[in-house]
Amino acid sequence: CKLTPNGHIIQQKNYPTYKAYVKCLGQIGRIVTQLTSITEDILKQGITLEQMFDDFSAFLSVDPKECVFFVFGSNDHKMIVDSISYSKPCNALFGYSVCKNMVDYLAFISQYCKDDNGNTYSLTSYLKLFGGTPFGVSHDPLNDALDLMNLYRQVYISKEKLKEEYIKVLSQQRNFPEPV
Repeated sequence: CKLTPNGHIIQQKNYPTYKAYVKCLGQIGRIVTQLTSITEDILKQGITLEQMFDDFSAFLSVDPKECVFFVFGSNDHKMIVDSISYSKPCNALFGYSVCKNMVDYLAFISQYCKDDNGNTYSLTSYLKLFGGTPFGVSHDPLNDALDLMNLYRQVYISKEKLKEEYIKVLSQQRNFPEPV
């Protein structure tokens, strides 16, 4: 999704996408497989981290320092940094540049929208809360990226809904002085 510097969406249809599986140096956990359906066999057919960085750089066709990469949660950042430290690709600076320009949209939206117990929602639950429809099966990297783009758009155009949700969050706060 391409945006202007002030956040207006320029292009949201017919955008190219990028998805790749990267070979794992260790084993992936059972929980990751249950959540994502990604198996050891899928990753064995993947590409190296170095190749993925080269391919993603070509896909971007601009310096990653000129981009902002929206993610949902801190796992992507941690996974990239950990993967760089394990595999030591020649183009590690590209990966670090991507990480440096990541914005955790969950950290932003969770300040304004929480469930009745004060917990954050999942990506698809936030999307549904703002009237969006998920693209496909959750935890598929491409579907999640498309859902995150859609969530950004929905929140941007639903400022009243965001305000309504934030008022609910504030009303549940117990540590404010009485006048507030």
